[in-house]
Amino acid sequence: MSVEDILKTKGMSAVATAAGVSYESVRKWATAGEVPPDRLEVVVRCTQAPPWILAPRLYQSIGAA
Repeated sequence: MSVEDILKTKGMSAVATAAGVSYESVRKWATAGEVPPDRLEVVVRCTQAPPWILAPRLYQSIGAA
């Protein structure tokens, strides 16, 4: 399941409200396939999705360290 699928399933408006950002910001995350690290915790709680799916580049960089 992609970041876009996860955000759409939960509802981008609901995620935006939980994260304290605009719907447009969440739509950009969905398009980019990446949730910013500063919003990751709240989006994980809201969607119940694994953080490594929502922020794959962050977890790639941790794994490479």
